[in-house]
Amino acid sequence: MLGITGWGGEAPGYWEASRIVPYVLFAYLCWTAAAFFDSGFYITERTYYKPIIMGVAAAVIFGLYWHLIPIYGGMGGAYATAGGFFVFSILTYAISQRIYPVIYPYGKVAFIIGYAGALYFLADAFLSANTWLTVGLKSIMLVAYPAALVVLGIISRADVRSMFNKVAVLLRGAKRGIEQTT
Repeated sequence: MLGITGWGGEAPGYWEASRIVPYVLFAYLCWTAAAFFDSGFYITERTYYKPIIMGVAAAVIFGLYWHLIPIYGGMGGAYATAGGFFVFSILTYAISQRIYPVIYPYGKVAFIIGYAGALYFLADAFLSANTWLTVGLKSIMLVAYPAALVVLGIISRADVRSMFNKVAVLLRGAKRGIEQTT
């Protein structure tokens, strides 16, 4: 999320549209979180909760659309989407935890999200008519984010090695697939 939103809108003509992106990405972050939280439904075979949660979240989104879009236009749609998906993730978490409690590393997750948010707002503060200055500062922040997570021990070096190994395996498989089609 930081990489995408931090890189949006270097040119002044895109600044207005780039305001929507963080809210839409936050909505999808909430959707992704819900996908992690919902394992309890499958483990306990209580998936009947999922359509109820989705229905409530959809009702919230539609209600927020109805209320916010006439007032705020496109930004209202972005706010509504973010709010509805937030409700979706919170309901998924709350109900899933009730039927199958899972302990998550809340401190690490909060730090990762908070640090990304702080860097996003810092990057947003550096929007400038000088595109090269903006790109340079955002590049530094984009590299600093994962580096700080490793240096601070939030993500272990073993996790980084494992990630690079998995990416290498995926790339080798993609290369083989491309070679077979040519």
